[in-house]
Amino acid sequence: MGEAKIDPDKAEYVKGEKVKAIATAKEGYEFVNWTVAGQEVSTKTTYELTVEKNTELTANFKAKAPGRREVYSNSESKRL
Repeated sequence: MGEAKIDPDKAEYVKGEKVKAIATAKEGYEFVNWTVAGQEVSTKTTYELTVEKNTELTANFKAKAPGRREVYSNSESKRL
């Protein structure tokens, strides 16, 4: 799977604050997208957003497996 990081990384964010989400895939996996409530918000590994409300952002990864079906897995979610 992979890892999701938020910059700046802190316990609480103020409405209107800009944050950057960074996804890093582990060996054998690749990043798919960022989602909020199941809806895709970006396909780039680095996603910049402005905090408007409590949000759970999820980085999604898939296994790289030639000749096999793709398996989707969620990384850790980050609450903003």
